Amino acid sequence: MNKDTHKILNNIIKFMWIITALISVGLFFFSVFIQHTIYQVPCPTSGCIDFAQLTLEESAELQTIGISLISYAWFRTIMNFIIGFGFFSAGIFLFLKNSSDKFLTFTSIIIIAYGANFGMDTLSQAFPNIMLLTNYIDFVASGIVVFLFIFPDGRFVPKWTIGIAALWMIFSYSRIFMPNSILNPELWPFWLDVVGWMGFYLLVFYAQLYRFRKVSNSVQKQQAKWLIVSIIIIILHIGWIGIFGDEQTAILKVITPLMLTTIIVIPVSLAISILQYKLWNLDIYMNRFVLYIMLSSLVAIIYASIVGLLGTIFQIGGFFVSFIAVGVTVILFEPIKGKLQAAINRLMYGESRSPYAALSMLGQKLEATSDTRTVLSSVVETISQVLKLPYAAIYLFTENSFQLAAEHGTLNTSPKRINLVYQKDVVGELVLGTRDLNEEFSNYEQRLIQDLARQVGIAAYSVKVTTDLMKSRENLVTAREEERKRIRRDLHDGLGPQLASLGMNIEAARNLYKINQEAGDELLITTHKHLKDAINDIRQLVYDLRPPILDELGLTFAINDLIRQYSHSEINFRVFVPPTVSTLPAAIEIATYRIIQESISNVIRHSNATECLIKITMNNFLKIEITDNGKGFSFISNKGIGMDSMRERAEELNGTFHVISTPEQGVSIQAMFPFMNQGA
Repeated sequence: MNKDTHKILNNIIKFMWIITALISVGLFFFSVFIQHTIYQVPCPTSGCIDFAQLTLEESAELQTIGISLISYAWFRTIMNFIIGFGFFSAGIFLFLKNSSDKFLTFTSIIIIAYGANFGMDTLSQAFPNIMLLTNYIDFVASGIVVFLFIFPDGRFVPKWTIGIAALWMIFSYSRIFMPNSILNPELWPFWLDVVGWMGFYLLVFYAQLYRFRKVSNSVQKQQAKWLIVSIIIIILHIGWIGIFGDEQTAILKVITPLMLTTIIVIPVSLAISILQYKLWNLDIYMNRFVLYIMLSSLVAIIYASIVGLLGTIFQIGGFFVSFIAVGVTVILFEPIKGKLQAAINRLMYGESRSPYAALSMLGQKLEATSDTRTVLSSVVETISQVLKLPYAAIYLFTENSFQLAAEHGTLNTSPKRINLVYQKDVVGELVLGTRDLNEEFSNYEQRLIQDLARQVGIAAYSVKVTTDLMKSRENLVTAREEERKRIRRDLHDGLGPQLASLGMNIEAARNLYKINQEAGDELLITTHKHLKDAINDIRQLVYDLRPPILDELGLTFAINDLIRQYSHSEINFRVFVPPTVSTLPAAIEIATYRIIQESISNVIRHSNATECLIKITMNNFLKIEITDNGKGFSFISNKGIGMDSMRERAEELNGTFHVISTPEQGVSIQAMFPFMNQGA
């Protein structure tokens, strides 16, 4: 669509808006004037022009409680005017705010027509000649259901709601322009008519709830809270009219306008949701508003039902029936309030208002998740559902930093971070996204989150330990495979060809010996020398796996043998090894030997030391200390001197490894292994 066409279309839309708005406002104020005149004149028992018009009997009933017809007429007129003024103000304000926005224009005209439609029935009956105009406004007003399906972004979500909206418009057209058609809901049985009206609005409610949970971002969710208020008001309004209809007593005809004026919440809430969705935190007000509106409606229904039932069965009325109805209503009030409050809380806050339910749900989720790798994913999903939060994540503290372990949802607000603690140690963080942009958790929710965090901390610690164990196992498997690869390479590339060559030499010497004994002897001597080299290679290969001296003479002798290999150096080595070192398990023994071997090599090559102390102590653990008085080193500038291999050997056996060094003051290497001394 080019720019000119777009401009023409916008002008047509604005023109249609102006025409519809003028017709709506004009007809509404004309209807208010007509209604005020009608309300002052009682109508026969049947055939009232307006359902709010009183019969002679109802007029007499009101006069007994001090309400005259004129007072009643002014009261109903003012109530009607308030409703219309509320809708017109909101609709015109939205249009003036941004008339180029098609969705905003559509919303504003729907609001204006819906407000004007409250007086159209009376006007069409009093002046049939203008029925075409009143029907037009009625049809435009019926588009509010379409609006409720596409709010707030103009898209139908879910897609199938397009069909529901189209069906609604077909029924609305039949009701307004084809009143004798079978598609006119007003010709259906009363119960089917009420079910149909309520069904459409419940589908609207479901569609918005689906959008809220599955599609909406944080801004749209805040807008939806205001819209839900409108939907509930519409449902209550339709329900009130559907239940009482024209069969209202005089008292109910006074109560009804008070009830119906709550419908001005619709334009106000829609305007706020579209333009000022961040004006207030609506949750608590919405919660109480929905509770008391629903409670008031149920109380009124219960009261009216009891009065009607007793009057029909026992043919009695007056004060006695009213007294019984009030008594039953008072008795049922508190239980109904509790049930409604719990249901509304579950809808708005999930299980966060029931700490036992929240903890129970989390416990059940932990029990049902057998795979450790997915337990944290289940935890964050459960917390998000329990607290009705858009985002939840768990970070585990590993390698001196917090690393993401599991997350659920999308983070659109500033996160709230809660430390996960196990036995006073921080094992991770629970990160929660708030429901709205400027929302803070209440004191109650913060206490619940802390209770949940304690349980999550235990789960996080368990996952962390399991993950570390799996990593250690993976490192061990990797180290084992690397060692196997090295042995295979040494055998295949070194010893294998060497032995093959020896076999060929022996065969050549055997053939040569028959021709030239002297040459054969020389070849055998060379082959014998190569055989000795092969034997030395095999011994070295075996030594690299585990020095035979450890099994033959023990760890103490093996350490002293290492020192003798460096007897040519000027370093004075001192060794302190307890006799009980002979009881060490094989794995700890070889790790101790390799750490000391690497440390001695580092001292010889790098330290420039004159003294080196090697000390082993044993109690409930084995402690190795290698200390020299050399030049030391800086940890920043020296990282490749065998420290990593020693640290890996210690950690493989659940031990610890520390290096203490200061330039020009020597180095102290300390390694400790858990070990229960059998002789202690």
